[in-house]
Amino acid sequence: MKILHLSDTHGAHHRLKNLPNADIVVHSGDFCMVGEEREALDFLNWFCSLPYRHKIFISGNHDSCLYGANVDGLDSNVHYLCNSGIEIEGLKFYGVPMFMEDCISDRQTRNYANIPTDTDVLITHSPAYGILDLDDDINYGSKEILIRDCLNFID
Repeated sequence: MKILHLSDTHGAHHRLKNLPNADIVVHSGDFCMVGEEREALDFLNWFCSLPYRHKIFISGNHDSCLYGANVDGLDSNVHYLCNSGIEIEGLKFYGVPMFMEDCISDRQTRNYANIPTDTDVLITHSPAYGILDLDDDINYGSKEILIRDCLNFID
């Protein structure tokens, strides 16, 4: 199974042309620039029109208009994961969004703690601590994700 991963398009998704073939396309957040509903709707119209069998997306810190939103009415092959999962062709996907409201409280830690241990593909907007998370000599990744990933490798 081929999975195409997109992230941080910040409203520029229409510029993506000739995307590679895949069975599933995953967008791991920041499809908006400033978090306005019109940006999210533009992204969703584009994302839903992509020619992939399955489409999965989560929210990033720039997608604040979806905080607490009930995202429904999507095509049956389009899945918004918000601390939730879906199984596709035997693979278990789980998505944890990144909303600043959760990051400044203990909710994000609880969200990470609730990731099922049998998850095959974890979709987050934050990398694990120490893995491609360095900017200006600061690691911005999540230690909770790093610990969860290490525990899953031990199982």
